[in-house]
Parts: sequence; C-alpha cells; structure tokens
Amino acid sequence: VGNEMLHALTTSGFTVLRVDMADFDDVTAYAEYQRFTVGDADDNYRMLCSDYSGTAGDLLAFSNVTQFTTFDADHDLAANQNCAVCHSGAFWQESCIYTHLNGLYLGGAYSAW
Repeated sequence: VGNEMLHALTTSGFTVLRVDMADFDDVTAYAEYQRFTVGDADDNYRMLCSDYSGTAGDLLAFSNVTQFTTFDADHDLAANQNCAVCHSGAFWQESCIYTHLNGLYLGGAYSAW
C-alpha cells in the first residue's frame, strides 16, 4: 500500500489494524490494534498503535511511536546500525527485530546476530 496511502487512510484516527499470520507448520495467530495511525512524510511516517488484542502477542508495542526506517533513511533507535539493512527490509524499528513484518520470511531457527 505504501506509507503515503497508510497516512491518508489513517488520518481520521478511527483505523483498526489487524494482522493475521501463519507459520510454515500452519500455526496461526493474529494481532489487532483498535488504534492505528501513520504520520506524514515530515514525521518520517511515525506509527502509533494501541489497544492490542489477539493471540500473537503485542509485538508492535516495540514499534509504537517509531519512525519508518528504510535502506537509505535510518530512523530507528539502534546505535551504529540501520535495521533495514541488517535485517533485509524497511519497517518501524526501535532496535532491530522485535517485530519485522517486512523482513525475510524464514523457516526454522534463525539468529539475528
């Protein structure tokens, strides 16, 4: 969809985000946030999310109030590294890998470091 469209869709402040997931063994989980907004380009598409419910765990809590990091625009809070470069995908990151829905979809065990 893109961040400009997410910003446009969420400016009303009445947007619910639901993420449905399944792993390689067809184990499913979901996360739903009753409040979800994405800021504009001047604020580097800062994401705000709250009021979690679901079975996946509130992992976006680690990304709440963060700005969007890309390969060429490092807005994460990780010292001395760009999370988008280190983990192959842009996302809202506080300090790499707590939640990374745009990263590589890997099967089996994975070590980030």
